[in-house]
Amino acid sequence: MPNREEITYILVHDRMPSHDKIAPLTDTAFRLMIEAWCLASVLGKDGKRLRRTWDAMGTKNSRVELTEGGLIELTAAHATVHDYLDIQRSQVEIGKAKEKKSKASRIANHRRWHINKGVSDPECEFCLKEVA
Repeated sequence: MPNREEITYILVHDRMPSHDKIAPLTDTAFRLMIEAWCLASVLGKDGKRLRRTWDAMGTKNSRVELTEGGLIELTAAHATVHDYLDIQRSQVEIGKAKEKKSKASRIANHRRWHINKGVSDPECEFCLKEVA
């Protein structure tokens, strides 16, 4: 299991299942849509993937449902989740959030192991700032 700083996620609106484009989907197409969103997040391409990856996912019928329903946009080279960045975080936003969490963890460790124990570590970026 990855540590908490490495975990990414997708956003799913709580009324999404009743949306006009989503409600008519078969269970198979609905599952493929969720898998497509998750894979888009994992690949870090802001909703875009290679067409050959898409063509290997789900069943042909479920892919057709999503493309004809306007949920996946196809070109010869790519398959893109429609309006991905309108709902999901971009890779830049994810990177900033991870860095913010990482820095907060480093500061907490600095307080715990250095400030609270009265220790100054020349290798610690925060101890160095306190001296300056």
